[in-house]
Amino acid sequence: MSNLCIPYFEDDFIEHTFNTDLGSSGWLQKNGYDQQTIKKFRSARNNLLFEAFKKSHPIKTSTLDFLSDIREDFRTCLVTNSYNKTFIQLPGSNELARSFDAIAFREDYRQAKPAPDAYLSALEKMRLSPHQVIVVEDSPRGIEAAKNASLKVVAIRNPEFPSLNLSKANFQIGRLEQLRNLVSKIQ
Repeated sequence: MSNLCIPYFEDDFIEHTFNTDLGSSGWLQKNGYDQQTIKKFRSARNNLLFEAFKKSHPIKTSTLDFLSDIREDFRTCLVTNSYNKTFIQLPGSNELARSFDAIAFREDYRQAKPAPDAYLSALEKMRLSPHQVIVVEDSPRGIEAAKNASLKVVAIRNPEFPSLNLSKANFQIGRLEQLRNLVSKIQ
């Protein structure tokens, strides 16, 4: 974020967003930046992300079809570190939201991933216990959060971030379509 004179680059974003428990705001706080600077940084970062999302591929029809299909047999909940006000600004967010039975937004829980709070909030919303749930995650922080909530985790690689270490998941798949077969083996 050079316009704020903060030496923060794409590799830093990936590291702090997906691999550590800090997040970019936590990294700034740890490095002595004041709350006003952090707020400006967050706003600038979010604007860049929204622009990138607008240019990137929309949510694939095949993903929405898969979610619709899997909801015939399973209840689903989206668990995100995004606040609702941020999420609804993303292209395709309405279609994605309608594809889940519930959503656990960042304002629904106290501590962000990798703390278990996000998944504990989802369990409460869905009125489920850990043994009834299988989590699908695409980030190390999310995997750690789910494991910290005593949940089984299936990792799926995000093509936008292929270098993320997903090895701590219980299972790994290459495509969402493989999930149904894996779930039948796990149950």
